[in-house]
Amino acid sequence: MKWIIPVLLILMVSGCTVPGIGIEIPFLPDVFGGQTGTSDIVIIKQLNTYPEKIRKEQTIRVVAYIQNVGSKEKVGKGTTTQFSDKGITVKLYDYCTGVFNIKETACKGITSGASDTCVIDRIYPQETVEVSWELESASQSVNLETPCTLKVSAEYPYKTSVLSTINFINEDEMRRMIEDGSFKTKTSVQTTGEGPVKPNIKVLEQQPIPAKASSSGNAIIEFEISDRGSGFVTQKIESPQTKYDLWVTEMEYTNKNSGSSCRFPEEDKDTPFSSVRKQITLMREKSSIITCKLAKPPVSKERMDNMRMAIEYLYEVRKEKKVTLLPDARNI
Repeated sequence: MKWIIPVLLILMVSGCTVPGIGIEIPFLPDVFGGQTGTSDIVIIKQLNTYPEKIRKEQTIRVVAYIQNVGSKEKVGKGTTTQFSDKGITVKLYDYCTGVFNIKETACKGITSGASDTCVIDRIYPQETVEVSWELESASQSVNLETPCTLKVSAEYPYKTSVLSTINFINEDEMRRMIEDGSFKTKTSVQTTGEGPVKPNIKVLEQQPIPAKASSSGNAIIEFEISDRGSGFVTQKIESPQTKYDLWVTEMEYTNKNSGSSCRFPEEDKDTPFSSVRKQITLMREKSSIITCKLAKPPVSKERMDNMRMAIEYLYEVRKEKKVTLLPDARNI
């Protein structure tokens, strides 16, 4: 018994994810392994250099280990509709040009010339892929130690879905239950798939929502998209604003013939679920709140419907490593 209180105190002020039972305790490093507290799917697990200090005309090997830390889905070509031809693009986007030149690149152990970019078709759950570059120092010598920060990015396509229940009740049934004291409110149950960018559905009305025996009226929901990863959704600067590679690609509702629709930002008309394919903008890692109308289904007593939406996006993570170019021994 004397050990229980100290252990509980440690868990309360720290945090981890206990394997096997899915309990996440905030702030404690994950001593059991696995993810590091973000919603990332593809990460640059390690970025190493061999050696870390070199002299004129020597070479240095830069090795990036790219891992799919997701538990369910492969990542890469053919896994989304909006970016179906996109694999995982790994790029040495800053190697201090003028200090180093790329001599050779290897993708998954296969050399591919002197390119700063490697494209991996697919990475499966928990798989790690090695990408490496051989750099040579520029021909000119330096008189002082010259630091260089090597920077690597990994961009990948991903699809995240969310499913939310919505509860309805016949108006007469609701009245009867209120009168006999058996009426109870309900809440939606929401399940969100893996991925760094998450959609969230919110039913605005108290549930169960009163409805008639014949279809009549609308229920109002809202959804918002937020970035919870350690990287960012890729962007393109297109006048008059920045465009994000983030799309709402699917909207589905149990009451299929309902004519349900959403009003997207900067649009003056509703978009039916059946034709939704909308590009979304993020501000401070969140989208604007988007309002949707769901046609109430016919309800004889009680009914639970499902609302599902999917988003697709390109996401980028980065890592960097410092190295040093030493002065030529003759210049010391």
